[in-house]
Amino acid sequence: MRILFLALITIFITSCARVSPDYFTSSFLVEETKINYNKIADDFSQFITLYYLPNKTTFYFNDMDNNKSFSNYFVNTLRSKGYAISNDHSRKNLTFLSYQISQIDNENIVAIFNINESKISVIYKIIENKLVKTNITSFNFDSQN
Repeated sequence: MRILFLALITIFITSCARVSPDYFTSSFLVEETKINYNKIADDFSQFITLYYLPNKTTFYFNDMDNNKSFSNYFVNTLRSKGYAISNDHSRKNLTFLSYQISQIDNENIVAIFNINESKISVIYKIIENKLVKTNITSFNFDSQN
């Protein structure tokens, strides 16, 4: 009985330890407006440069097709800074990256970025059809440099 219990605990821990690529699927759930959301990509790509070295980091990135123009802009912005992007989760030495962007109400947008097991949340206020960053919080985020 004791061996069975230990085996079940071991299976549970190892299954939790694997990173599922589906966990890192990005989504963009904001009503279509006149607002240019590329500021979110610009802000986050600038933030990343403080923690991950360009030319040494390959991000695994997978997105839903709900806003291809934003995800293309985001990926191109990262590439222009020297980061490699892959959608093949079986490659070695990947840094898993995703985002969830959603509208809180008529005046606020939240952008949550996941990098491996770290999270960064940024709240933007919509002022005169422009995004203004009002708050940023992070969880379990350390420099990888």
